Amino acid sequence: MRKYQPTARLTFNDADLVLQAVLQGHGIAQMAGYQVSDHLAANELVMALARYAPDDRGHYLCYLSRQHLPTRIRVFIDFMTEQIRALDIQCLSGFYTGTSPRAMAA
Repeated sequence: MRKYQPTARLTFNDADLVLQAVLQGHGIAQMAGYQVSDHLAANELVMALARYAPDDRGHYLCYLSRQHLPTRIRVFIDFMTEQIRALDIQCLSGFYTGTSPRAMAA
């Protein structure tokens, strides 16, 4: 297998802009299931390389320090992590074949 790294012509730091570019035919993107499930269902997008998708899609919350993290912030982080993963699984459960949605969207 040979690794290929194409040069990017468009770069974004906003998921909505990435989605718009993909819908307009400017390339491919790795996005969370809850962001693309409606477009997949409407056949506006297709899944590519699904079996190579990472188990963890990399959602991030930024905060100053873990050293003095208030309990309410820790509870919020845990809640959001659980909710986003569950939403990913729910949104993509009908789109994966041959691989469990849990393994693909955990």
